[in-house]
Amino acid sequence: MRTSSSDRPTQVPNTRIGVVRTVVRIDLCRVTIDNATISAHWAGTAAKVRGERVQVRFDPEKRYWTIVP
Repeated sequence: MRTSSSDRPTQVPNTRIGVVRTVVRIDLCRVTIDNATISAHWAGTAAKVRGERVQVRFDPEKRYWTIVP
């Protein structure tokens, strides 16, 4: 299943484990989950690094993925 950052996930849990593929900026990363890449927002103060495993959650109200601290 291919999922873009603007797609609402269907039939998948709201929280997933993914791997950081690209760090766009300190507050935004591209994360790979099950061979699909999503954009995930990060509210932390330290940048994530490529290859780091992170937990991400989809916020249905805001309609985007966030990296869980």
